[in-house]
Amino acid sequence: MKRRKHVGSSFDKWLEEEGIRAEVDAAALKTVLAWHVEQGMGERKLSKSDMARAMRTSRAALDRLLDPKNESVTLRTMARAARALGKRLRLELSAEACLSPMAKSPRRRTKLAEGRTVKVKVGRKATSRPAQPNCQSEERGTSMEFGIILPGLDASRCRDLAQAAEGLGYDLITFPDHLVQEGYDGQYDPHSLLYDPFAIAATVADATKKIRIGHLVLCNLFRHPAIMAQSLVTLDHISGGRVVVGLGAGWTETEFQMTGIPFPSIGERLEMLDEAIQCMLSLWSNERTSFEGRHYRLHDAILWPKPVQKPYPPILLGGSGNGLLRIAAKYADYVNIAPPVGKRGRLSIEDVKRVASCATFRERVNFVHQEARRVRRDPQAIRISAIVTPTITDSAAVAQQTLERLSQQLNLSPDTIFGAPFGVMVGTPEQCVVKLRRFAKELNISQVVFHARLAGIDEKLMRRLREEIIAHV
Repeated sequence: MKRRKHVGSSFDKWLEEEGIRAEVDAAALKTVLAWHVEQGMGERKLSKSDMARAMRTSRAALDRLLDPKNESVTLRTMARAARALGKRLRLELSAEACLSPMAKSPRRRTKLAEGRTVKVKVGRKATSRPAQPNCQSEERGTSMEFGIILPGLDASRCRDLAQAAEGLGYDLITFPDHLVQEGYDGQYDPHSLLYDPFAIAATVADATKKIRIGHLVLCNLFRHPAIMAQSLVTLDHISGGRVVVGLGAGWTETEFQMTGIPFPSIGERLEMLDEAIQCMLSLWSNERTSFEGRHYRLHDAILWPKPVQKPYPPILLGGSGNGLLRIAAKYADYVNIAPPVGKRGRLSIEDVKRVASCATFRERVNFVHQEARRVRRDPQAIRISAIVTPTITDSAAVAQQTLERLSQQLNLSPDTIFGAPFGVMVGTPEQCVVKLRRFAKELNISQVVFHARLAGIDEKLMRRLREEIIAHV
């Protein structure tokens, strides 16, 4: 597509006459751009009177442009105008990318709406993500995804289980990112196996072909965002574009006490996570990135190659606090609702109780949806995820006995444990199917990740889950 010089020069002249500086008046320039698109003026010269009228009247046009429901925006004219203003707006817009349907996604529009000083690429070339998850089959009639988390297992066992899961049609294999696999109230086994999360994921990626590979979740405090971005790009290429980027703010305080790695307040950790995601998204999307934040700074930073998945892999964030869910509303494709452990720095029964009820879980889902609307994202673009430890019984009586035993251990009622939307799933196959269907319908859960180590998952149990439960959800 040829650039129309008269459009750019018209803008240049008007900017000089009005004394507008892009760094200060980015909002005003966006308003001009919005009006330009709304009026479809890409084919004729923009006069000073046109610009003045835009400044007076186009607030509503800007709102319509950034409305996720708006399907009438002329992206071709937006690309022409934005390229002419690219250096001043500090936005890098590809005309070809803007013509892709994905350029209309609310996440990309939000970047334009916020007017960040970081270079952000709005839109992307017409390159699709990998095929839809294996378990989303017509025979099941559902869009729920199912995965396995593999902590505390050696590399060969992880390979075997991953290959078995792929053969059975599971969607996702994930790994934790810890130096200590801590349980309730700071308890842990010092000899628990915890391999480097990228090395073990690369091993599994090389041994499989279709199943997605990710983490639940990577600790942001362990790595600078540029290093994290590079490692994830490497894994995306090794896997052929199957990576899911699982991120968290960091919570296991014991790990930081042992190593001396700084462990700031939960507020600072969340700020760092937000900034790190901004840095990574830009590094994955742009030729060069400059970013000035409170915690991270990048100056003409480069990262090559870019991810296989365009513009970048899907993002999963884990947690349930308001701060984490606000970040998820801006960036995440998935949010894994988990006990609120960030502030305390360790997991306790009380933390589990706080989100063990369906009502509390539903309130957390509603909160992230509300925040998504606030930043002009479609709430349904964020999938809700939960970690489940399955125990399949042959009868309802055995299931009740198991629940009563767990009730004594966890100091929770059997009914609370049975109805909890994450944690232990105890019951007959029929009971488990009913439970998962209810979670999908009432809580909007569309991804369930089974905890392999705690459940003692092997190939036999994975097959039973797949054939007796997943196939009927």
